[in-house]
Amino acid sequence: MMKRNIIKACTIATLIFAAQSSHASLITNGGFESGLAGWTCVTPGGNCGTASWGGPKEGSRHFYGYDNGPGGLSYQSFATNIGSTYSIDFFYGSSSTSPTNNLSLEVGDLAETFSFSTDDSWSSFSSTFTAISATTSLHFFFDTDGGSGTLWLDDIVVDAVVASVPEPSSIALLGLALAGLSFARRKKAA
Repeated sequence: MMKRNIIKACTIATLIFAAQSSHASLITNGGFESGLAGWTCVTPGGNCGTASWGGPKEGSRHFYGYDNGPGGLSYQSFATNIGSTYSIDFFYGSSSTSPTNNLSLEVGDLAETFSFSTDDSWSSFSSTFTAISATTSLHFFFDTDGGSGTLWLDDIVVDAVVASVPEPSSIALLGLALAGLSFARRKKAA
């Protein structure tokens, strides 16, 4: 009986910790399976959209953009906590590397510029950033030479970075479960 109670307590504690650590990406439609829903794209003299050509990295669609002019921008805003750390992961690629096509990213306190080493291939990016406002915008800037290629994005995920130390409320719940087991054991022994 005692062994069964310990197993129950461990199962309950595991479920509590798993429920607190589960989360969804803060980005809407990061795989572009719903077209550009959730995204704003500005391309003076160019175009952006979603497509299946070029072989999406995840799912059946990916973002594409070209500008033929002063540059293009695709962005999305989401709620954040000032000073909190977030992770960002995505795939990027280009249909051409010559002449050079440029892609850069700005989000929170993070700014990156990407280069392309091969045509028609995907590269991955992972990093963290700190939110500097209650609403954070994820900006992808792209600059392509007219008729020279298209930039791609896919599987964009932004998550809050969760500290590895359990929250005090989780520790309290685990302590209550163990105290209950101890009380049940003493009661049974008496």
